[in-house]
Formats: sequence, C-alpha cells, structure tokens
Amino acid sequence: MAPWRGRRLAAGVASTTTAIRLLQEDQPFNVAVIMLNDDPGIQMYSHLPGTPVDDVPVGADVEVVFEATANGQKVPEWRVVAEVR
Repeated sequence: MAPWRGRRLAAGVASTTTAIRLLQEDQPFNVAVIMLNDDPGIQMYSHLPGTPVDDVPVGADVEVVFEATANGQKVPEWRVVAEVR
C-alpha cells in the first residue's frame, strides 16, 4: 500500500488552557487542513508534530505517519516532506 500523501491547505495555531499537565508541553500546537492527493475531496484536520508553530508552510507537501496511542490505536499525523511548490 502506497503511503498517503497530500498537500496542506490551511494552517493556524491553537493554544488552550489545560489542567491536564501531561498535555501542557505540547502547547501551543499548529492545526492544519490536509487534502489527499489521491482524492482531493477528502480533507482532514491534523497537526504537524515537529513543525515549529511559527514556521508552518501552507501549501507544502506532507505524508502520513501513524502515531500509536497508549491503547494501541493508530492515529494519522502528518509531516512536511517538501516545501511549497
């Protein structure tokens, strides 16, 4: 199965106040709309772990990586693979 690839359509920064100290180190975080290359009708919200919140490349190519949760569920996340064309 080929990896999912897409393009980032929009971006923003989300920052919340949380009482859950475990999540505080991950804030603020970026929020992106991802459009799949194979089907532009499919768009999903995600964040780009490892991308600084002040350096979010709108329009960049991204690819999926699956992050395993504590219960073994795999959540799709995205990473930038090429700058804006």
